[in-house]
Amino acid sequence: MSDLIFSVDLVTPLLIIIAIGYLFQRFRIVNDEFVRGCSKLAFGVCMPCVVFQNLREADLTGLTDMTPIVFLLTALVVITVLAIVVLPRMIEDRAIAASLAQATIRVNVTAQGYAILTNMYAAQDAVMGNLMLTLTLVVTNFLAPIIFIVMIRDEKHDSIRMVRQAVRAVITNPILIGAALGLLCSLLKLPLPTGAAGAVRQLGQVAVPLCLFMMGTAIRFDVVKRHLRYTLPVLAFASVIKPFVWVCLGAMAGFRGDVLVALLLCAGCAQPSNSFVLAKEMGGNEQISSELVCMSILVSSVALVVGVFLLRWFGLT
Repeated sequence: MSDLIFSVDLVTPLLIIIAIGYLFQRFRIVNDEFVRGCSKLAFGVCMPCVVFQNLREADLTGLTDMTPIVFLLTALVVITVLAIVVLPRMIEDRAIAASLAQATIRVNVTAQGYAILTNMYAAQDAVMGNLMLTLTLVVTNFLAPIIFIVMIRDEKHDSIRMVRQAVRAVITNPILIGAALGLLCSLLKLPLPTGAAGAVRQLGQVAVPLCLFMMGTAIRFDVVKRHLRYTLPVLAFASVIKPFVWVCLGAMAGFRGDVLVALLLCAGCAQPSNSFVLAKEMGGNEQISSELVCMSILVSSVALVVGVFLLRWFGLT
């Protein structure tokens, strides 16, 4: 019973903040311009500070086993290849198929992932877990445009230009830059001035609630019923089946603690709110991507409660 209470208590604060974001959007207390500005602050400044702080304070000298990283990369590539091969055979509309394929790999580790991991483990006890979340963010941000490039081939879209955009987006990703700087400071034992360290810490404390609030503003219940025959199966795979398979395989491989929790989060977090923006830019179906964002926030919250509960029940955390 204590494991269930712990799991519910872990996710409940996240849901409350998401609900506040939804209510502010629903009653027009905030407008689209405010949301765009907060999104830039959250994902461009605050979350990179969290990643930087976690990695800077971590002791990386003890990381000798890279098996979890290899496992994670292999799993992401396998899922991507399967989605590219299987979905076009099932769905004739390539724009819809590509948007659904994107949803099989993309997860919002910047909000749900880091929030849950940091609530369960201290930074020094979850070095590998933080690395896995950061790596998932980087790799999926690169693979998602590639999915559209491979699955949507027509004269309107310049594949070379889209590949360049994808590479540029990864290199200039603020969270990746924060991770690189954090690793550099940790490995070289570089000190940070007291004032700068305080600013980074303060910005990092704002990051998770702000990102969760932004998730809430993305919820639109009026759009979720339009393409259920497409979205429900993909949502079931992305939020339930994929996390279950990854965690089972990870446990069989001997992973425990923050590594196994990170696998659960890398597989089962909600869709990032910018998924429908990428779908629109790459010629996909932005409406379906928008519906998946809304539905995944609710479904993933329940699935993560169950996942954390089961991991604690079996003594794997």
